[in-house]
Amino acid sequence: MRVAPLFSTLAFSFVALTSLPSWAYRDYFTPEQKALLDKIQTVRIEAIALADQGAVDAAPIAELVAVG
Repeated sequence: MRVAPLFSTLAFSFVALTSLPSWAYRDYFTPEQKALLDKIQTVRIEAIALADQGAVDAAPIAELVAVG
């Protein structure tokens, strides 16, 4: 008969933890910074591609990111 209290405790803990905001959440931007981010129209992309033979052409990676 110890299963019922254990199950109810686990169920309560699950419900309590899922309804609370995340403890690990951190807001990295101030409201002023968020307002500036909303105004961004152009993003500069610089890509570097390295392989086991050394540097390779990164243009395809930059193009993929620019299209996506």
